[in-house]
Amino acid sequence: MANRYEVGEKDTRPWGTWEVIAGGENYAVKRIVVSPGARLSLQKHQHREEHWIVVEGEGIVTRDDERIPVKTGVAVHLPLHCVHRVENPGKVDLVFIEVQRGDPLDEDDIERIEDDYGRAPAGEGSTAPAGAPSGFAGVTALVMDFDGVFTDDRVLVDQDGREAVFASRSDGMGLERLRKLTSIRTLILSKEPNPVVSARGAKLKIEVLQGIDDKLPELDRWLAANGLTREQTVYIGNDVNDLECLRAVGFPVAPADARAEAKAAARFVTTALGGRGALRELCERLIADHVPGVSDQASARYAAAS
Repeated sequence: MANRYEVGEKDTRPWGTWEVIAGGENYAVKRIVVSPGARLSLQKHQHREEHWIVVEGEGIVTRDDERIPVKTGVAVHLPLHCVHRVENPGKVDLVFIEVQRGDPLDEDDIERIEDDYGRAPAGEGSTAPAGAPSGFAGVTALVMDFDGVFTDDRVLVDQDGREAVFASRSDGMGLERLRKLTSIRTLILSKEPNPVVSARGAKLKIEVLQGIDDKLPELDRWLAANGLTREQTVYIGNDVNDLECLRAVGFPVAPADARAEAKAAARFVTTALGGRGALRELCERLIADHVPGVSDQASARYAAAS
């Protein structure tokens, strides 16, 4: 069978990126970048073996029952059918070269055993039916951290100390659709007191509580005041100061680039990054589970576990 990869082909995954840098009959070479705090699915292949060579950073490779620390210059061979994954617990990108050999070579030859991002058990390109239930049918409240959720967790500071952030118009559209199509209550609960948080909340018609160091008591007060419960609440957060809330609610969610601790506490991890579509993805899943028959390309795309 023909190799389906093409040299120059690229893709973005919840954990990072890959690019095909060489290839031929029955072999392909990829440059793979794993973001800090991220890891690939625990997986195996039926048609290919792989050889990994680390060129930047440090990480941990799982190979069957082994856990192998790796750093620049270390190579690991992954024979056919072995169960494997790579993770990056560090603070900088982990970059490695992957040499695949087999027939056929394509993304469908991935049998997932565990996955942090809610993807289907086979193939990077596998999909669920449009409008398939996402498990959010009982939700009555959506509570959102700001930095790393509404934003990409960066801040622009000018010479006078004024701050600005990057936010996603697509996320804003998702939240507007959620407000118009469902009765789900929304709240921004932020540690940082910042006028940009108030401005974003006002524009999107979302209540804002900010300057909150201890978030869980404030969350409980807001829920009680609105006749809501933890069990029916989605909380989306990206860092360690969100862990109490993530562990307390019925529907904890983390963006794809959240800290490893936040993703470990989450029931669902988005495929999109914070400030780059994570909220839109979550909103479309909520809409799909609350509004039967909604037909929207975004709902179909985000219901798919790609």
